[in-house]
Amino acid sequence: PHCRRGMFEASPEHIVKNFKLIRQAASEKGIRMYLGCEFYRSEDMIEKLKAKKSRRMAGTDYVLVEFATEDTFLSVRNLISRLLAEGYRPIIAHIERYMCCQDIERVRELRELGAYVQVNAGTVLGKSGVGMKRYAKKLMKEDLVDYIASDTHDRRTRKPNLGKCAAYVQKHYGRNYAHRIFIKNPMNILNSRRKL
Repeated sequence: PHCRRGMFEASPEHIVKNFKLIRQAASEKGIRMYLGCEFYRSEDMIEKLKAKKSRRMAGTDYVLVEFATEDTFLSVRNLISRLLAEGYRPIIAHIERYMCCQDIERVRELRELGAYVQVNAGTVLGKSGVGMKRYAKKLMKEDLVDYIASDTHDRRTRKPNLGKCAAYVQKHYGRNYAHRIFIKNPMNILNSRRKL
């Protein structure tokens, strides 16, 4: 689920109720599900995380953070720094959307701070336009992508396409790279649950 004031404000009870239904259906197909959240940046984000009002990724200290497309690099870097200082591990959601992060060196700086980078599968496959696809390829070539996610919202306009994207990444960047992005890095999140 998304957490964004004024746009996505489902109650924790509603989210958990629906997650349990989805988890049961997935379990019947041999799929394990974990609850997370795409958390839109806000001034009170850290307070909400501390109060557990917003979900972290699989109950870990990883936080999937969404920024506004018009945010400045300074505001992005400052929030990442604050999250890191509080012991969270920020994952920047669909970094390809943010104008302030179109410079590869800025992305490198955020990674060096300790942030992780996620791009959308649709972007890698060219569903968001040629420019964004080119940028995602550049990020992958520079080894600046930690996760690729579906950003699925429904089964019509924003379909899950991770299998197709994983095949594309494996073909163009190699089996080891695809394994790290689609399996090893996500498993690191789940494995961190044991250390909490």
